[in-house]
Amino acid sequence: MCNCNDSNVGFNDKRKPASITTKACYTVIKGKKAYMSHDAAIPNAQKGLLLDAAEFEIKGVFSLVPYKFLHEEEGNKEQTVHPALWEHAKLNMNVGLYRVNNIKENEKADTNGRFPVKKGDVFQVRGYDLANMTLVRGDTGWIIMDVLTCNETAKAAFEFVKEYLGNVNDKHIIKGVFYSHPHVDHYGGIGGIVKEDDVVRKYQNGKPADGKTTEIIAPGGFMYYAVSENIFAGNAMNSRAAYMYGAFLPRDAKGQVDNGLGKATAIGTNSLIAPSKEIGFSDYKDGKRFVEYKIDGITFQCQITPGTEAPAEMKRR
Repeated sequence: MCNCNDSNVGFNDKRKPASITTKACYTVIKGKKAYMSHDAAIPNAQKGLLLDAAEFEIKGVFSLVPYKFLHEEEGNKEQTVHPALWEHAKLNMNVGLYRVNNIKENEKADTNGRFPVKKGDVFQVRGYDLANMTLVRGDTGWIIMDVLTCNETAKAAFEFVKEYLGNVNDKHIIKGVFYSHPHVDHYGGIGGIVKEDDVVRKYQNGKPADGKTTEIIAPGGFMYYAVSENIFAGNAMNSRAAYMYGAFLPRDAKGQVDNGLGKATAIGTNSLIAPSKEIGFSDYKDGKRFVEYKIDGITFQCQITPGTEAPAEMKRR
């Protein structure tokens, strides 16, 4: 604490070099091979990569460009960043369009610069936001799991998919969306890829019955916790996130290096469209510990897991 009336005492905003103690710890940790597995992890981080997007940027919303310092040979020469975090931050620069299943080694695009898609194929757009967007191909369109933080990054991710996956004339209809839990980086971009008027609101015998295009499925309690955490407590949550993620720090070895899950949170337009249906424990049938839910010819196993990362949560496979 400082005496605010004393003009000679106050907050020091000058960034300091690593202390002697920090440097001593850095030297010890740097020598432990368990922390230095970056080279061994690279093949896993790049497995299934179809197209690289390491310089992805939306001005004023999200940018990977400031993180180029991570690739500099002496980027951490001042020893201000834990060696394991530094290596992890470099791994998180593996950004782009990935094939998750049915991976073919050294897969090449066709003459139109596009990659083939068939029913059941799973893809991800990684590194366009704090979370990743996962896409499953159905009979006639896409089922998307988690739609990033804001409309701008979600739209950019889906445009990336439309440009390089499937046939040139594919319509790329979104048949379904799963919200895994009510944290904004998993639902906040919905408005960038889905229109409210296209969302299913009426069911008959368990099937959409209003002619709408897109089902949005969420865990039981989703809307309650999305509203309570991000609207009622929104200001406090935003302040917490800014401190926790170092949102306003410079991108360098004395500032913000990585956020663990990804590089940073996008700062754009958040949105929320209420789900068509929430799935809860009461939907478990025949002694199964999951709900089987079918969208566009693909059957998902939805397991309700409240209290894991959020009060309302659902795992899907």
